[in-house]
Amino acid sequence: RQHSVLRAYALMIRGQPSATSEAQAILAELFSADEAFAPAIAAMATLLLLSGETTKAKNQLKHLSRLPVDVEASEDFVRGYLMLADVQMEASKNDIAIRMCQEA
Repeated sequence: RQHSVLRAYALMIRGQPSATSEAQAILAELFSADEAFAPAIAAMATLLLLSGETTKAKNQLKHLSRLPVDVEASEDFVRGYLMLADVQMEASKNDIAIRMCQEA
């Protein structure tokens, strides 16, 4: 599963619409198998932010923040918390952003 997430990130880096669609398909497949797989949630949020879909990304990141922290995926949780903090700061919700930074 982790290999699939890394492949999705590699596809995102290309920045081509076909590669982005392929990354989205890979992540959707991972979600269908496990909706609580933190690396896939963080990757999907990244993809959505890169695509300019901030609201959808924020929803993914909120979902991630509600999950129990998995030690094996701790980096993905930290990345997700910090991305959510950034989104919240852009929306002038600094109190929530501060809380996310503290949780990270």
